[in-house]
Amino acid sequence: MSEQVKSSIPVRAGDIIQLPWQGSWQVRAGRLKAPVDLLGAHLPLLAVETKAGWTLARVQVSDDDAVWGLRLQHQPGELQLTLTGEWHTPPSWEVREFGGRDSMFSAIRSKLPAPGRRDPPAFERAFILDIHDTRGKLIQTFDDVAGFLRQCAGLGIARGSLLYLPGWAGLYDGNYPDYEPAPAAGGRDGLARLAAAAREAGAFVAPHLNHWALTKSRESDYPRLLEHRLRDARGRFGEWPGIALMGMSHPLWYVDPSSEPWIEHLSGRVELLQRLGIEVVFFDQVAPPLGDNWRRQTREFMRAMHARFPQMIFGSESVHADILNALGFAQLWGPVWSVMPEVPVLNPSPFLAEVVRPWLRILGHLSTPAPYPAPYAWTNFVYLAEHGPQKMFRAIWEFHRNSGVLPTARLVSTRTRASEKLLRRLFAA
Repeated sequence: MSEQVKSSIPVRAGDIIQLPWQGSWQVRAGRLKAPVDLLGAHLPLLAVETKAGWTLARVQVSDDDAVWGLRLQHQPGELQLTLTGEWHTPPSWEVREFGGRDSMFSAIRSKLPAPGRRDPPAFERAFILDIHDTRGKLIQTFDDVAGFLRQCAGLGIARGSLLYLPGWAGLYDGNYPDYEPAPAAGGRDGLARLAAAAREAGAFVAPHLNHWALTKSRESDYPRLLEHRLRDARGRFGEWPGIALMGMSHPLWYVDPSSEPWIEHLSGRVELLQRLGIEVVFFDQVAPPLGDNWRRQTREFMRAMHARFPQMIFGSESVHADILNALGFAQLWGPVWSVMPEVPVLNPSPFLAEVVRPWLRILGHLSTPAPYPAPYAWTNFVYLAEHGPQKMFRAIWEFHRNSGVLPTARLVSTRTRASEKLLRRLFAA
């Protein structure tokens, strides 16, 4: 296994480097006084905007390998690039120059899979509305969310709204892959009522699923799935160990998502949601740099879901070039989850959102904070503890705006007065 590949491209002071790695970033040449390391590529490339045009540096990776790390280091007159990771076939760099942005974008897009639908979904904004948190506390019901939708309709912002529901099946991260609408939240009837209300208002409801996770506390109920656990390059079972601090997440096994039992089980769950009137499904942990990434299995799973449910709109936790044609939206992986805003020389950029616009819309990550103290499924607890929810919300709102993603807010629908004030200020015309 190779672990390092180096290259370099010429840069001049003032050139702007665009980086669709672990977010969507830009940095001005000459500002990197020390090396900067980025983990995981949405698109395995970077671009440099010069006075004469654009230079595109694309990473050539074999079909079942993944490049994990990109180290940037300025040397006099050049930018040194170092790829770090584990792969069977060493990657290489392809560097080309373009006279304009449009021709470069066309070259990038020509190497990506053709869009799987005619147009991306008509999302205009996204709301994260947690139903249960990681400790199983009910935060809001499906009928509460329907009331929030009526509130949005009164402000003229219901149409085009995506209502994303973590914890809709109960304890967040704690009962995968049961995926049954939680009785305490309203059960199947409550979710069906919410889906019908959303359709009438021109909005969308997106329950949260995980594309390969089996909660360890539920393994005894799924012996066939347990047999298909993934292994990493060293033969260890793939897993998410969970984070006990503040009850943030639960331990998970990673099951081969391309295995027949897994695809059949998840297809049954998506089919149930479809019968209840749901038109959008979000798959957590699709595309972030986790372990070996198991690219082939993830591709096969997403293609199977897209083929079985061609009218369903699927979303992923982050953008990945492999599966663009199976997706309608993706979250912007990175902040707040990865604490990337702490790297001062990197500035947010709309580059990634602009490149993938023919395929999908990008919205804020599950870790997006609420503007007020509230229980919810997941967020960067360190940032919240240091800065508080209001300051954190403002910072991430501005970050999203500068990244070209859909306006995204996490709210509690029963906090009507606080939500109304924010909705009027940020969303209403």
